[in-house]
Amino acid sequence: MAKSCAACAYQKKRCSPQCPLAPFFPPHRREDFEIVAKFSANCAQPFSPVDEPEQHLVAESMMIEAAARISDPVHGLAGISETLSQQLEDLTSELASVNQQNRFHLLRSIVQKKKSQEIRQNQITSPMGASS
Repeated sequence: MAKSCAACAYQKKRCSPQCPLAPFFPPHRREDFEIVAKFSANCAQPFSPVDEPEQHLVAESMMIEAAARISDPVHGLAGISETLSQQLEDLTSELASVNQQNRFHLLRSIVQKKKSQEIRQNQITSPMGASS
């Protein structure tokens, strides 16, 4: 006798060969299904309008969304997205600041090299002890 898929085991029913969730929630993925079931009323419904080759993406998406709800019950994926957007904005601003500092130090270095070259050139071209 074959083991029930995680979805059927969760519902304590026998798994039929036509079970739409069996390919995505095999017996060893029971914890994944329990997380999804906690946040989805009808776990099989999102699979019906999607072509079979893409249905595994629906299952993965459902697990990602459920995990996001666990980590941020109020905002879920939107909260994670907002946090990442803010981090990106902060890092972009920091990068602009660092780039500005790099330009400043590069120009400063160029000016200092130029001054050093001028001083050396003046020392070479002016006779020693030619000061007044």
